Amino acid sequence: MTESSRGRTARTLAITTAVLASVALAGCNSTAKARPLGEQVNTRFYSLVEGTEQGPGTVTVTGVRVGDVADLDAGGFELEPDQRRTMPHYVDITFTNTGNVPVDLRDPSGVDQDGELVTSLRVLELGRSSTFEPCPLLPDTLRPGRSVDGCAIVLVPYGVELQRISYLPDVGEDFVYWQSGL
Repeated sequence: MTESSRGRTARTLAITTAVLASVALAGCNSTAKARPLGEQVNTRFYSLVEGTEQGPGTVTVTGVRVGDVADLDAGGFELEPDQRRTMPHYVDITFTNTGNVPVDLRDPSGVDQDGELVTSLRVLELGRSSTFEPCPLLPDTLRPGRSVDGCAIVLVPYGVELQRISYLPDVGEDFVYWQSGL
């Protein structure tokens, strides 16, 4: 992994991708109802480290926009060759923590026309950070009583249609879906 001049490195994590893909194949219900964009869903947040429940909140996918790899280049991202052969989709999302402890946030992912999982880009901030204007990145945690609007980047391979946005509160939970609106 290398650092760009702006201090932002992007790469997908192979292990995380493999785990999420196996979870998706085992638990992804391709016939589950897809909510319209903007519909708020009550959820429970879970620790990314221990897997223990942290508390209640809401998650809302508010929009999906198509970007360009050139946007990521201009934003200082360093992409692997396979990531460069994709069309970035910016998934706008709002999280609200209605509990009384900080909660860990998970990025949404996508589902293609064949019901296959399309994972979000894992962004690692190294050193000095900058704001990526087309898609304001989400924090790792959210304090009690707070809301945050942010964005996740889903890299969709060419020839693949992003049909739904999926959110997995925890490995033992069911996916929640929104229509992609595209």
